[in-house]
Amino acid sequence: IDLSILPKPVIWHAPYNILLGMFGVDWVTPYVDRFLGATPEVVEAYSRLINLWLVDRVAPRTNESNGVAIERSNLSTQIRETGSWEFNVDPKQIDMAMAPLPWGTVPITRGGINSWGITSTCKDIEAAWEFVKYFTLGDGLLPWMEYMSKSPFLHRQYITYSIENIRTRMPNTDLSLMYEIGNYYWDTGIILSPAWDSILPIFEGAVKKASAGEDPVSVAMSEVENAINKLLQESPLFK
Repeated sequence: IDLSILPKPVIWHAPYNILLGMFGVDWVTPYVDRFLGATPEVVEAYSRLINLWLVDRVAPRTNESNGVAIERSNLSTQIRETGSWEFNVDPKQIDMAMAPLPWGTVPITRGGINSWGITSTCKDIEAAWEFVKYFTLGDGLLPWMEYMSKSPFLHRQYITYSIENIRTRMPNTDLSLMYEIGNYYWDTGIILSPAWDSILPIFEGAVKKASAGEDPVSVAMSEVENAINKLLQESPLFK
């Protein structure tokens, strides 16, 4: 494999506003046709979340920066949902710590996938397809998952190895939690909007104001409510 042509690794994380689901609410309606950020239920839920650092001080504020910087931000000042794999970016663990999420009103978890694809400009489709198969279904899958500190999808061909590997590396791990957690999968519907690319900077601006304590949640969300609703209605998810 010519590693020089591979893209540079990207650090992905779920920002704290995605954790809203632990309070049984979402930023948009189920049909993704109306923004709910300014409703009393969502305002209360998001206020409870950001009060962890604004009021309770159990986490650093977003503007308290020191240590390892990643993505124009800082690991020590980021409240994020993540996995143990992220310790790879800070091997000395100088600037990171992990703790369970605070209790909300409903149990939720989030997940993600690592997808492989072939570009439209690929000059050797057959070779590229063999490459993809090797790392997704072939002998390369398990070494790749181990290198990335991720779990392979649940398949009878890999599940036994995965369980044995986890038990060896982390003998105190509760495997039932790991393999049953998919029953509580949740994600915000706002990212499904066809207009998400246009909504993101508007929404993110309100989130940053509220989470930094610059504006109350109700004010920050009310300021962007009409703009986001306009984009949702102009590009409906369901027609």
